Amino acid sequence: MRPAASIVIRARNEAPALGRLLAGIRLQDHADTELVLVDSGSTDDTRDVAEAFGSRVVTIAPADFTYGRALNVGCAAARGRACVFVSAHCVPANDRWLARLLEPLADPAVGAAYGKQLPLADTRPYEQRNLLAGFPFGSRRQTSQTFFHNANAVVRREVWEQLPFDETLPGLEDREWARRALAAGWQIAYEPMAMVYHEHDESLAQIYTRAFREGVAVRRLDPAFAQSPARFVVNCLRGVQRDVRFVRRYGRPWRAMPELVTQRMVELWGTYRGVNARERTRA
Repeated sequence: MRPAASIVIRARNEAPALGRLLAGIRLQDHADTELVLVDSGSTDDTRDVAEAFGSRVVTIAPADFTYGRALNVGCAAARGRACVFVSAHCVPANDRWLARLLEPLADPAVGAAYGKQLPLADTRPYEQRNLLAGFPFGSRRQTSQTFFHNANAVVRREVWEQLPFDETLPGLEDREWARRALAAGWQIAYEPMAMVYHEHDESLAQIYTRAFREGVAVRRLDPAFAQSPARFVVNCLRGVQRDVRFVRRYGRPWRAMPELVTQRMVELWGTYRGVNARERTRA
């Protein structure tokens, strides 16, 4: 029998976090599922942990990895009528996460849905602010807004078959996919009650790399987009202003500000460099 949903997880050397995620999935009250792990060259116990929880493991070579390709490989291996994507860094907030995430697909107009991401108590303020601002309470149906996040999401299999993920982008493959899905007439639902905790715990170098990669993707998606030095300065000032507002609103200690501002500057600098990478290469 074909399961209602296949839970597709991308991973590389994620053994400790993966065990926590899979234990949370096992507690869900929606049993008609299968697990598919897409491994891209793990050298730790990631595959053993996945198999211990009953996951099927498919592999791609690290040299062939892109986020979009990993998702496509996972969906191709999956048998479910819907493909659920969840980051190995996540853990469901409760035993209703999966059921809540799948609920919007009861409407045949909805091609995909994504849920809320929450910070853990010891998550760095930089990421706390990003998650709390990016994933508010209040459900919505998107018919033009292209935000979509596949760290906690579901896509109808039939929609993926029509619209596979772009395998050439270095990042933002989820938002590029959302743009095509909306253009094809599908709706995307945001369901905040489908909650997971998500933590990257990235170093400054990792923050820069992620931002650079996504900056490159932004320019690929909109070749006319550019960011001037003046705009970079404005973005820095606004970013710090929002960080200060976040610390005050959520009662975070002021001693966190130096770290938070440093991480914000690194993120914005990476985005700026990524957006303008092509111009500098030509020069």
